[in-house]
Amino acid sequence: MAEIPASTELHPAAQVQKWKLNLRGWLWNPQTQPREADRICQALLQSGHLETLPEYSDILAAVGARRCWQAGLEIWTLLVQGPQQIRPDVKALNTALRVLGNAAQWELALSMLASASSCRLQLNMESIQHTMSGLGESHQWQRALTLLAESHQQQSAPSVACCSEAIKALSAAGEHRFALWMLYDSESIQLRPDERTYAAAILSCGGLGEWQRALAYLDYIPQIGLTPTAFCVVNAMQACAACGQWDRVLDLFDGMQESKLSRPVKAFSTSLEACQATGDWEKALAIFDEFISKGGVLEEDLVEPLVTACLAAQKQEQVRQFLIEWDKLGFLPSYALSRYVADHS
Repeated sequence: MAEIPASTELHPAAQVQKWKLNLRGWLWNPQTQPREADRICQALLQSGHLETLPEYSDILAAVGARRCWQAGLEIWTLLVQGPQQIRPDVKALNTALRVLGNAAQWELALSMLASASSCRLQLNMESIQHTMSGLGESHQWQRALTLLAESHQQQSAPSVACCSEAIKALSAAGEHRFALWMLYDSESIQLRPDERTYAAAILSCGGLGEWQRALAYLDYIPQIGLTPTAFCVVNAMQACAACGQWDRVLDLFDGMQESKLSRPVKAFSTSLEACQATGDWEKALAIFDEFISKGGVLEEDLVEPLVTACLAAQKQEQVRQFLIEWDKLGFLPSYALSRYVADHS
């Protein structure tokens, strides 16, 4: 068989397909910034080469992953107003609701949910869940509970995911007792909350000053076959910190490494607060060095407790060296911290 010459050009249809695949690949690339993603989306929408609902749905999901909710809303509008072959199905609806929910655009999500019937779409519990996620992100817990009650009237059984979203909404809004009561109620009707729900419950325990209860939930999670997430542990750390249980804060921080959990910035800042409170500047320095060695970015919440702990231990020269090194890295402490250093040097 003769070899195809390297210079052979693709058929125009194949060229278009390759172009679309390349742009969609860039949309899904985690390194693509929101502004770039919006431009790519506009190029695809204006090209006239998108022909099927799966293509639109894929782009809709991709712009959602890049936090471009305005582009997602534009795609949804095109689907609703477009020809029959691209009219949205419930999967596309749920994708659009997820995009809006993640962006905390709860008013738009509720409006889209209400308009589903005009598009002849049958809502499911995933539709309710994504809408409630947006309500929770915006601290609209009353609306979240109303939507949950309405969904239960239409469904034969309550949804674990929707109950979890309601609990997270209550916790985020500071309705901590209500959140814990709802967790207890969901367990009593044999629903199985997920790790994120227990993370929200642990956060509520901290809001109520019940650090023992927070630790009890943390210990309970593995007993029911779940694995505590980093957010579960960090929320427990904050609950202990709020009650001055500094040793337990540091124990939880060390335990995250033993459990091979990725430690977010909040874990480091809370542990540094514990070191500041206990005056353990050497431990604070070790934690700070670990954070920087893992590529962490200098932040005031991390720098302030380290500097305070060192100054309390009369380590002024150490602090002076910090400031020189941080200045080289382009980090400028706040005026309040600079004044504190000057007053204690």
